[in-house]
Amino acid sequence: MYADDLLEELRYALSKIGVTVQSVFSDIRIISGDWEGRYAWISVNYLAKRLRDKTDQTPTPVLETVGALDLGGASTQISFALKPGTVDANLSEYKSQVSSLQLFGETYHLYSSSFLCYGSEASRMRYLATLIENVTDPQSEIISSPCHLRGYEFNLTTEKLFLHSCVDSQLAMITFKRSIKKPKGLPKRLKVIGSGDPEECRRLVSSLFDFTTCEYSSCSFNGVYQPPIRGNFYAFAAFQHQMSFIEFQFPGINLTRSQTQKAVDEYCRMNWQEVRLP
Repeated sequence: MYADDLLEELRYALSKIGVTVQSVFSDIRIISGDWEGRYAWISVNYLAKRLRDKTDQTPTPVLETVGALDLGGASTQISFALKPGTVDANLSEYKSQVSSLQLFGETYHLYSSSFLCYGSEASRMRYLATLIENVTDPQSEIISSPCHLRGYEFNLTTEKLFLHSCVDSQLAMITFKRSIKKPKGLPKRLKVIGSGDPEECRRLVSSLFDFTTCEYSSCSFNGVYQPPIRGNFYAFAAFQHQMSFIEFQFPGINLTRSQTQKAVDEYCRMNWQEVRLP
């Protein structure tokens, strides 16, 4: 209701102030998460000079396009160009997740998928609900969190948490195959105290993903089709924000996975008082 009203106001207002709008219905609309990923891919590759520019000049040297990883608050997207010649062979598997884009005279077959409830804020809510679900005494007013630094404390309103659509709703049932119900006798407010345990944190966060279900030749998680990834990726938005807290021993270029995990684990074992915020 509110979204429809907002769109109507935008369609009326933008046409009155001289903004060029070819079609008020197709140009002013709420895009899907998959299209959000596609536009992110276009932006990243244009800024990285991997596409032709508006003068129709091919960049020199010709470079492979890069994939895009976008982490928002409610959802996350992955998008990348498929290897030429691989589209027709398994077209039935791609369905709506692959589209052909014409950009500066070139055709790109782009895979894009969006995962609602896997943004930084939505994932945090699901994680906290999972913590509460696993406590031995649901009436306790204090809960330990391995994904928060030692010494860090905050208060949590439980009623608001369990009203979140990614915790207990039809959306949660579709995404995670189950909702997390508010335990009986749970206090209205909890104090969450960080324990700084990266291994336990990784185990709990991994439980939010289903890596086993797959009806296709290959999947990412939760049974969502994804062809084999290729090339390099640019991660931005909340990905960059999360990593900005960590000081790497080496410059942040060409870091290996083990180097990254080592730096993350060292940071997660620090005390809250030791952390230097950027």
